[in-house]
Amino acid sequence: MNSFVDMKSNYILFLLCFIFCVPLIGQAKKDKKKKKRQEKVELDLQATLENSNKIFVGNIRTVKFHPVDFPLSEPIVTLGSSTGLSLTFDDVDLDVKNYTYTIQQCNRDWTPNDELSQFEFLDGFEDEILSEYAFSKTRYSDYIHYSLELPNERIRWKLSGNYVLKIFDDTDEKNLVMTRRFMVSESKVLVTPDVRVAYRNDQSRSHQEVDFDIFAEELILQNATTQITATIYQNGHWNGAISDIKPLFIKRDKIEFRYQNKICFEAGKEWRFVDMRSLQNRLDFVEAIEELEEGFDLLIKKEKPRVFKNYFNSADANGKFVIQNFDHVSFRRLANPISIDTTSVNLDELTESELNERDRLNSLVREINTSDSRRNEREQHLVGEYVLTYFTLDTNQPFQGGDVYIFGEMSDWRIDDRFKLSYNTDALQYEHEVMLKQGYYNYMYAFQAEEDRGTQKFTFSEVEGNWFEADNDYTVLIYYRPFGGRYDQILGHLTFGSFQRQ
Repeated sequence: MNSFVDMKSNYILFLLCFIFCVPLIGQAKKDKKKKKRQEKVELDLQATLENSNKIFVGNIRTVKFHPVDFPLSEPIVTLGSSTGLSLTFDDVDLDVKNYTYTIQQCNRDWTPNDELSQFEFLDGFEDEILSEYAFSKTRYSDYIHYSLELPNERIRWKLSGNYVLKIFDDTDEKNLVMTRRFMVSESKVLVTPDVRVAYRNDQSRSHQEVDFDIFAEELILQNATTQITATIYQNGHWNGAISDIKPLFIKRDKIEFRYQNKICFEAGKEWRFVDMRSLQNRLDFVEAIEELEEGFDLLIKKEKPRVFKNYFNSADANGKFVIQNFDHVSFRRLANPISIDTTSVNLDELTESELNERDRLNSLVREINTSDSRRNEREQHLVGEYVLTYFTLDTNQPFQGGDVYIFGEMSDWRIDDRFKLSYNTDALQYEHEVMLKQGYYNYMYAFQAEEDRGTQKFTFSEVEGNWFEADNDYTVLIYYRPFGGRYDQILGHLTFGSFQRQ
């Protein structure tokens, strides 16, 4: 009897718990989901306000954004030109996503321009679908390769200025995936630069100072000192960009930006590089390649800090990378285009119809070569293996007061924990491993002080050192906003090397 009463009491207690507790659990789950959604909105809002180049999800790899056919150039195009921009990236998730994209017009400081409606700066609509994708064709690496060319038949810009391309994943909820800056320039001014030794004595062996003039013969300026500004950045990354530079002198159609100790950059050194375009042969700076059941491992030759090493000039890509696979037939086809023999025929002996037929064939061959080249270049993006790549930096003791990172376009020009090295006290070296797609990569070792953690502040001076003779690329952008103007035009731009002299 007592056991029956106990069972009945337990049953009643269970019912009471179910009635009152289950709604509370359900509400807690709802609150947790709501908080996650709010956190995501806050992240997206912050990213929108920042408008920097950034990847917000972990499944995106090997992002390239550049003018079509120029993978080492800055994402800048001239207004009205036929040259477009190419975005490519890999998604290592195997599910096809519903990626969409939109374009935002920005002020010269990269804050969103709220004074223009979308229809004033863009032909097209928001949330266009990114429909070009293909599956990888490799033995070990599964990924989906996405590509986009801008402008296209669905979207086209009308004005010069700063723009941000935003990629969203609309599969379930609209989540921001990545942002990419690009610039549309006019050709209304001529930029003439001069890179020289830094003015200050303590920087004369380690920094480069940039002066430049602009010539604006066709431009009528009411007040150039308030209407014209310039921005300059080094080697494709915006972290150390110097912005809002005002003209110093104005002489008729010549506007001078010649300051002392203002437009000054750490010179860095020539970039380290590794050539992993072949997994059948060891190319430059590859120590070993091993094929395992799950894929390839590649060991880069052990490296040392370069702070106290003398200047050494070597060709590099100033921090960028190129995706190529030397072992695949598509690369060999790129090097062997079709040609017509034009040396063995005397054109004077041909009739008009024969000349016309010859011109038609030449045009057809050019079209075939162009189409074949594009097709083989696209194929190169699908046949590259992702390789577990090992970096080692030999040093008797760790650098004090901060951390060491691999830095370059491979790290998306950011201080990123995915590229942070750890110190092995037994081997007396920094070590790191990361998955990289087959290609040619430039990089340097950046040092970030403890007090700068959580920011994008860093220096090359601790691990790499600086050579004032180092060859760097600089990009100058000339902005113009007339009185009453509602957006910042880019009147002209120039990308140049530090060895270039005018």
